[in-house]
Amino acid sequence: MKSSVVMYDLNVQPQTKKIKIREDTFAKHKQLESLIDKDDTLSRQLILRSKYLLGTENGPYSLDAGLSMLLDAMHLTSPKFDLDQISRGLYTENEIKLINNMANCYIRAGRHYDAIDILKPLFRYLQTNLKNIPPNRAQIPMVAFNYARELEIVKRYNDAIEIAEYARKICIDYGVYTSLSGILMILAECYYHLKDHEKSIELYRQSYYLFKIIEDERNLAIIKTEAKKISWIGTRLNITQETVNHMV
Repeated sequence: MKSSVVMYDLNVQPQTKKIKIREDTFAKHKQLESLIDKDDTLSRQLILRSKYLLGTENGPYSLDAGLSMLLDAMHLTSPKFDLDQISRGLYTENEIKLINNMANCYIRAGRHYDAIDILKPLFRYLQTNLKNIPPNRAQIPMVAFNYARELEIVKRYNDAIEIAEYARKICIDYGVYTSLSGILMILAECYYHLKDHEKSIELYRQSYYLFKIIEDERNLAIIKTEAKKISWIGTRLNITQETVNHMV
């Protein structure tokens, strides 16, 4: 199984809703741009990142276009930023999001090792600064989700579990639950690949009910599909159909 969990993105919304969101947001961009000063770098950075997240009318920006836009946004507040020297910087909350978005550019292009090269130092940076910069605690699960997912995709399952478990603990200890459902699902998938199917089933169940609480129908459907696959091999693995049924 590939890592299947999907986080919120305009590009996975229904087409009519997507068009409306784009129109409303672009109108707000124009309104904001008419009000801000030329030297208001924070607002300009916010607008550039928002435009990146909105994507084009046909979907996400290409790798080169997306990276260019995000780097332009980054250089507004960190002129000397170097994507190859992430560990040497000090970053604001918004800059952390920008770097995470840069990794997403590579993820969408299927360049998973390049994404890992960005996410690894960014994750280590957040670990180092956890106690010194409390707001960054909320960013750790977001970055860890992408990092663990990419490690899973390249079949580094034990490494993915280590990162996801660290993020799971952060979510619980600091009450940061936005990424928790997805992190649990990554753990479930990794344990499935490592043939610890009993643990995998339990993690799928936990992830399922969290997605149900937040009414994330898309990821609920994905988990049900994965559960059917587990059910199909259940008899060979000594996992009862009743166990799987309780999850869905």
